[in-house]
Amino acid sequence: MSLLETIRNELKTRRWEFIFEIVFIACVAFAFWPLTQWLFDKSFGHEQFLHSLLVILVAAYFILFHGKGETQWILKIDLSTIVLFGLSLILLLVGSMVVPQILVPLALCLAMAAGATYLLGKVVLNRGYPFFVVFYLYIVLIVFYPVLDFPLREYAARYSAWILDVFHLAPELVLRTQPEPSLILLVQGRTFVVEPECNGFGLISASLLLSILLTFKSRGFWWGKGLGIVSALFIGSLGNLLRIVMIIVLAPWVPNHYHFMHEAVGLFAFFTVLLLIGWLLWRKNYTCEYVKAWQRATPAASASSKASASPNAKICLTV
Repeated sequence: MSLLETIRNELKTRRWEFIFEIVFIACVAFAFWPLTQWLFDKSFGHEQFLHSLLVILVAAYFILFHGKGETQWILKIDLSTIVLFGLSLILLLVGSMVVPQILVPLALCLAMAAGATYLLGKVVLNRGYPFFVVFYLYIVLIVFYPVLDFPLREYAARYSAWILDVFHLAPELVLRTQPEPSLILLVQGRTFVVEPECNGFGLISASLLLSILLTFKSRGFWWGKGLGIVSALFIGSLGNLLRIVMIIVLAPWVPNHYHFMHEAVGLFAFFTVLLLIGWLLWRKNYTCEYVKAWQRATPAASASSKASASPNAKICLTV
């Protein structure tokens, strides 16, 4: 049954109760409107934030909904929905007075979880909780971006200079404090300013959030999930450093099309890193599920070769 058909059915069977639920949810949405508007402006006003948001939404769709069959609309408030809405409003009230950077985004995510539960039922909590965790981290990262910006730029500048020095390009890193702190790379007579876009925040944050989405859906041990997240952070950081090095190396070859080359290399590095992380983590999950399915399909073979098969299965599940 489609959403419109479900709404018509609810209006026929319990008109005033359904209208009250819609009005209540609209009031909750209005209470969170300032934060929602701020988040919208930040996400669509900053390219790095927008890239991370798109990665979250696309990955969440494929993980949570793709291949799951027809969507079943519930449109009913149950105990879990009431609890989530209540917690979100309490956290919103407390967060307006104490540590709003932490509590207010959490309140928004709980309200989103409550709304999703109202639409799709409790199944969305079992299947979709990684999305709400990742979305909360996304908001927190945006909140603390001004604090993370310059340290990330310094990290990117120092280690990209080290890689350039390995290739004997004799880089020189200069820190200027006036009129505001800035980092400059001098390479073979050319000047490269390490702008905020070079800090790798978009690539690193997208790698982190994607890895959390994928590892939360896996059934391995927690230390294996942590290893996957740390590996994704390392790959994202390395990808950003190699992106900077590629731009500096290619700059003398395309002096008239530098900005086009800059954007092309950036997009290539972004999608290459994310595809690599997605392939590694998704392949691990698929391989483990394949081993489990094979063991269920061949119980006799598994029992007869228990001594040799079980260690392999453990290794697969904990990679």
